Amino acid sequence: MYEVYSKRFRRGKRVKKILRNAIKCKWCGDVIESKSVHDFVQCSCGSCFVDGGLEYCRRGFKNSTDDFEELSEWEDEEELSILPSKKLLMPMN
Repeated sequence: MYEVYSKRFRRGKRVKKILRNAIKCKWCGDVIESKSVHDFVQCSCGSCFVDGGLEYCRRGFKNSTDDFEELSEWEDEEELSILPSKKLLMPMN
């Protein structure tokens, strides 16, 4: 499975800008960070991955979202936005 968030997404009424796109694998302890738009990075044990750089946050996991700890950082941008929130769950091959 994997999750995708757009560059600017809605959490309540605030829109966020991605400052850091990173996770920590709870199985092997690797901290992995995606730094550019197509920078796909997988942990050493293959349990999770991160992708998207500062454009979008994409996470992949073998078992569940409990496989990793979220380390990404966001900055508040605006109170309201016309951009819809975007979250997709799809199977990981």
